[in-house]
Amino acid sequence: MLALATLLAAAAPASACLDVRSGNAPVALEGRLERATFSMRDISGGPPEREYILILARPICIDDGGEFADPHQRFNQVQLFTSTDRLWPGLRAGVGHRIRIRGSGFAAQTAHHHAPLVVDVSAVAVLRR
Repeated sequence: MLALATLLAAAAPASACLDVRSGNAPVALEGRLERATFSMRDISGGPPEREYILILARPICIDDGGEFADPHQRFNQVQLFTSTDRLWPGLRAGVGHRIRIRGSGFAAQTAHHHAPLVVDVSAVAVLRR
């Protein structure tokens, strides 16, 4: 009976995971914003990609219903982008600083996604140190 309970617990997603099954789940996160360069040479033969990566203080997990993400995998890096041109200056100003973002999140799906969670940022604030 204990073995069955352990097996079921291991198979069930963590209840504290961020639910991104909708593909555009509301997300609010804080962390330190960095820029990172990712080589695409071995994947698509394309040029390197420079991305905004939010480094979280504590690891999180996401649940997308098992399509792309593993709810048992915890991570502390989130890839950010924005579809709103007026937010790019705020993202650039936040590099190297703690920021708070809101947006729509989804599980990484392609080689162009460099963290398990990708967020289309709709609001960004640089926090005081």
